[in-house]
Amino acid sequence: MESIKSNHAPRLAISRLICASLTVVIVCIVSLTGYLRRDSIREKWLESQSTEYLQSLDARTDADTQVHYALAIRLAGLGRVDEAISALSEAAKGLQDADGPEPARKVFAWLAYLNAESGRDADAESAIAAAQHAGCNDAMLHIAIGLQASRRRDFAGAIAEYTRAARLNPEMADAWSRLAAAWIEVAEPQQAIAPLHRAANLKPNDPQAHADLAEGLGRDAQFDEAAKECARAAELAPDNPMYAVLPAISRASSARSDADYNGALQMLTSAVQTFPQVDTLRAILAGLEARFGDYSQARAELETYLTTHASDSGAWLNLSSICDRLGDSQAASAALAKYQHLFDDQASQVELKKKTLLNPASTISQSAAGAAAQ
Repeated sequence: MESIKSNHAPRLAISRLICASLTVVIVCIVSLTGYLRRDSIREKWLESQSTEYLQSLDARTDADTQVHYALAIRLAGLGRVDEAISALSEAAKGLQDADGPEPARKVFAWLAYLNAESGRDADAESAIAAAQHAGCNDAMLHIAIGLQASRRRDFAGAIAEYTRAARLNPEMADAWSRLAAAWIEVAEPQQAIAPLHRAANLKPNDPQAHADLAEGLGRDAQFDEAAKECARAAELAPDNPMYAVLPAISRASSARSDADYNGALQMLTSAVQTFPQVDTLRAILAGLEARFGDYSQARAELETYLTTHASDSGAWLNLSSICDRLGDSQAASAALAKYQHLFDDQASQVELKKKTLLNPASTISQSAAGAAAQ
């Protein structure tokens, strides 16, 4: 069974440079043959792609576990995760001992996955326990356990779970791509290459799979191969700016000589003009120019970028370094102060989140007291 990637998904460094809010949803086809026992429902399921049919399923007063399960999988495929979880919860309520363990394994494995993917930790852990109690050893369940481990920064545990998922279902591209991402998190980019290749081979027409592979190859300094994958991603989605700009970004990241610089500069400048909506390209262009000593132009690009991305602490730090190189100590100090302020503020937010997780009642009380004092 294939899984979906929701909005948090893959962890592509190049894409994060382009747009931190980029969300990629990979919708897969899930076969329900052998699970849906009602032929009439199965026929309608296979024929219908409409929201109206989903609504008709949801409105059925005689809906059983199988109907709710079918509804949930379709909703998940449409990216309607909250509704899918609700439908799976209804399916779980209708489970009967006479149905045997398989329906429970499927329902709870999907509940575990969707809750883990959407950050509902308590619900995910509960569904994982229920699936394990039902004897589930499904690839989807192991991905859910891996997601929970990743959230705890237990990447060794995540790698083990994603490996189990990939072995159980070698045709599940999601398992391979998540395994690769976990290897990258532990600074082992070489280990990520093979899983990324498997994912791209399983989804040859998915631009995100090729973009992920490009990111992995780039981390391993295989720049020529990374460029090919960026070109493939752009070829598959020429109308999507997020993929269309990848060849230019790849060229910039791999530039090592003056000839490379001139070619990359031309491509990036063209991309900035062609895709003005991808405004963070200016920060990438500034980084390229700074690497090759064109500090004045890099400063101009960064200052333009920061007019719309004033909360980007890294850009302020880079601007400080560039101004220092240019001998403008006053501007360098001002940019550094801005960076420090943003860095301290972000660190405070992280610390507040930690306190909230460890002692939510105390944190809420402190917030209430502070509001009362005002």
